[in-house]
Amino acid sequence: MYNCPEKNSTVIGTKVKAEKSKKDQKSNSDLDEVVTHILSDEKPVLNACSVPKCKQNLSIMSYTCQYCNMKYCITHRHPESHSPKCAEKIKNSSKSEFKQESMRFITQERRDPGSTNAKKFNAEKSKEELKKKYKEKLEHIKRKERGRK
Repeated sequence: MYNCPEKNSTVIGTKVKAEKSKKDQKSNSDLDEVVTHILSDEKPVLNACSVPKCKQNLSIMSYTCQYCNMKYCITHRHPESHSPKCAEKIKNSSKSEFKQESMRFITQERRDPGSTNAKKFNAEKSKEELKKKYKEKLEHIKRKERGRK
């Protein structure tokens, strides 16, 4: 028995050699896979849409997703159409933007009431203005009738 330098364990006999040979076989099998992939007849499609089943050529026009940074064709350019993860990200970002914008309006309204409305609407002023316009139109119509007689 002796102390094995790997993971401070005690090993009897040739078990260390057997473990190392298994690691070597695994790394060799990984290398074999890489070599067969490189030597295979399948050529990777360059400038193709990132959706696995789509083979649309992107040489003319492509869109890069801001959430996953992958290139897509016109059909798959929206996050909802190419990935549920991207769709979830866009949903969460729009929710957070809405919350931030709402909080900004709420705090601004608390500081200065009525400041967030573009037009300050007053019902009484509106009624008075409408009555005034109505009277002016009636007077205009009466003048036209007097002129005909």
